[in-house]
Amino acid sequence: MKPSPLLALLLVACAHVPATPEHPSAADPLAPDIDKLAAAAVDTQATAGVSVAVVRADEVVFAKGYGFADLAGKRLADPSTIYRIGSLTKQFTAAAIVQLAEAGKLSLDADVRTLVEVPTNGQAVTLRQLLHHTSGIPDFTDLPSYETEMRTPHTPAQIVALVKDAPWKFAPGSQFEYSNTGYVVLGMVIEKVSGEAYAAYLARHVFSAAHLTSTSYCDESRPDAHRATGYEQSSGLVPAHPIDLSTPFSAGALCSTVLDLARWDTALRTGRVVSPAGYAQMTTPTLGTYGFGLFMDERAGHVRVHHSGGINGFVAELADYPVDHVVIVVLANTEGPVPQSIELAVARLALHVPTSAVPIAAAALAAYAGTYDIPGLGDAVIAVAGDHLAITVTGQPTFPMEHRGHDEFVVEVVGATLTFGRDAGAVTKVTLVQGGATIEAPRKTP
Repeated sequence: MKPSPLLALLLVACAHVPATPEHPSAADPLAPDIDKLAAAAVDTQATAGVSVAVVRADEVVFAKGYGFADLAGKRLADPSTIYRIGSLTKQFTAAAIVQLAEAGKLSLDADVRTLVEVPTNGQAVTLRQLLHHTSGIPDFTDLPSYETEMRTPHTPAQIVALVKDAPWKFAPGSQFEYSNTGYVVLGMVIEKVSGEAYAAYLARHVFSAAHLTSTSYCDESRPDAHRATGYEQSSGLVPAHPIDLSTPFSAGALCSTVLDLARWDTALRTGRVVSPAGYAQMTTPTLGTYGFGLFMDERAGHVRVHHSGGINGFVAELADYPVDHVVIVVLANTEGPVPQSIELAVARLALHVPTSAVPIAAAALAAYAGTYDIPGLGDAVIAVAGDHLAITVTGQPTFPMEHRGHDEFVVEVVGATLTFGRDAGAVTKVTLVQGGATIEAPRKTP
C-alpha cells in the first residue's frame, strides 16, 4: 500500500495482443502510441492486463484495455475492468474527512485521541498531521509480522493496535513519513463521527457526489464478471499472494475502473465532492510534497497532482496535470512498474516533454548490478532488465532507471538521481539524491 512510482517502457512490436475497443473512440492523437506502450507491456509479460484512460479538458478522450483481466478464464481487460487501486484509496479517505470538516462535524486540528482510541506515544496528534503523513505514527506494513497479518481478518482497531509497541517515528508535525496506519486511523474517525461504516459513508457521500458507478470497497466474496485477478512475477505470471482486504481498510481497500477514476479526478477538482477551498487544502503540502491523500510536484516544469497505489496483484497510477488540462489513469493487474511507466511515457507525449535518456550498451549495464546498502531504507537490488537497469528497495516495488550519461541514472517519477562511484574502475557505491537529501550507499555484493 505504499505509493508506487516508476519509468519508461520498452517499445516492441506487438501484433497479437488482445485489446478492447476504446471508449468513447480512438480520436485522441496519442492512441497509436498508447497502443504500443500497453501492448509492449502485455507482450513481454510485464503485466497480464492493463487499462488506460486519458482526459483532456475534463472529457475522456481515450479509454482502452489490453491483455487479460483473468488469464485462466481468458477474460479480456477493458475500460470497465475493476482493479484494486491500493493507496489511491487515500484520496477518497481524505475527501471524506474534508467533507465532515466542512459539515462542521470535526476539526482538522482536533487531537485524534478525542475521537478514537489510538496509541500516540502520549503525544497530541491532529487529523491534519495524519492526512499529511506528518504524525510520526509507525506504519504497520513495515512490521516483520505484516506478511502474516495481511492474510488475517482484522478490525481497524486491531490494525492500529499492531503498532502500539513500535517506536514512534518522530515528534508529530516535525517530519514527513508515509504511514498506512495513519489512514486506517482516519477511517476509524470517519466511522465514529458519521455513525456510518466506512464503506457505507463513501458510497453515500463520496462516490455518489462524483457519480461513480464502479467504485466500491472491494468485496471479492461475490462474483463479478468485471473484476480482474491479480498476479505477480515468479518465473512467469502467477496469482498474487492473498491479502484480506480488511487489513488495508481506509488506507488501500478500494476497487475501481479507469473510467470511474477519470470521473473522480474531475469531480474532486471541480468542487463536486468537497468545496474549492477544501480541495485547495488537499493539494497544499506542509512538509515535502504531500497534501491530503495527494502528492504535488512538477514533471519537466508541468505541475502534477498524483498518487500511485500498490497492493497484492495490482498497481494503479492517477496523474493530473491541471495547468495542461490532462489526466492520465493506468491500472494493471500485475505487480511491477507498468502503470507508472506508461503514465510517464504518455505524459511525455501529451506534454511534449523530450526524453533525456542517453543510450548505453546492454553489456555495460552489468557493471552496476548488485546489492547496495541504503541507510534508512535497507537493501537496494539493482539489476539489468533488458536494455536498462531496475532498482528494488526492500518492501517497495521495482522501478526502471534511466541512463543520463557517464555513471548517472534517474528514477524520474520519484525525483531520484543515482550516481555510481568507482574504485580502480569497479563500481563500489551509489549516491542517491532525492528531495534535497543525499545518501551514500556502499555496494554489498556484485
